[in-house]
Amino acid sequence: MIKFSSLKHTLILTLLFILVGCKTDHIKKKDVEYLFWNASLKTENSFIKEAVKELNDEKGETLIVNRYNSPQTQEEVIDFFTGYTGNRDIAQAILKYSIKYDVPPSLAFALSKAESSFNPKAINRNSTSIDRGLFQLNSTTFSDLTLEEFFDIDTNSAKGIKFIRWCLDTGKNEVSALAMYNAGSGRVSGRGTPKMTLDYISKVLDYRGVLLDEFNLEMSSFARINPKSVKLVKDVTLPLD
Repeated sequence: MIKFSSLKHTLILTLLFILVGCKTDHIKKKDVEYLFWNASLKTENSFIKEAVKELNDEKGETLIVNRYNSPQTQEEVIDFFTGYTGNRDIAQAILKYSIKYDVPPSLAFALSKAESSFNPKAINRNSTSIDRGLFQLNSTTFSDLTLEEFFDIDTNSAKGIKFIRWCLDTGKNEVSALAMYNAGSGRVSGRGTPKMTLDYISKVLDYRGVLLDEFNLEMSSFARINPKSVKLVKDVTLPLD
């Protein structure tokens, strides 16, 4: 992830995005060119070049998180996952809580797809409990939830993603975490992992791999910056008035 050392760096990168073609409704391109051309000293040129390189080299989870956290590209990320899930509310909830609980977004989406195929009303009856909603929250594990909360997109996503975060922290890796999420920590650590759970892990990871490939391809089709199109700054100072 790119780290900016000052507000000026943030301004430069924002102007960079707008200048090379990102959407804007209230700033004309010629005005942006003027501001950008006068934004800093020559010493900023190396920063701009490095920023362009890092933006173009981003892939996978870093690409999802950085594009989602950027106001210039957040809408494109939401649109992509809306198409993937078939529901904008689901896409936004999973993105929001995966970022909040530091869960890889692609893992959260793949998990929900494996659990419910993104059906917020999904129900699976077990011998002693019932799994409900997007992340198939178990009625025994989440006994404090009301029926309405089980089927609420935001609540179910928050609880499910927070739980997989706990599994990641406890299991120390994604394979163990998925096994715990599916079969329970007792069965995984005490009596080994059931074959059904191993198949489940493979399915989630397959979903995740395909999703990342699709996202990388989709983002590269419009988000890549041509270094030759970037104007480097001159040795002048931006007027304060």
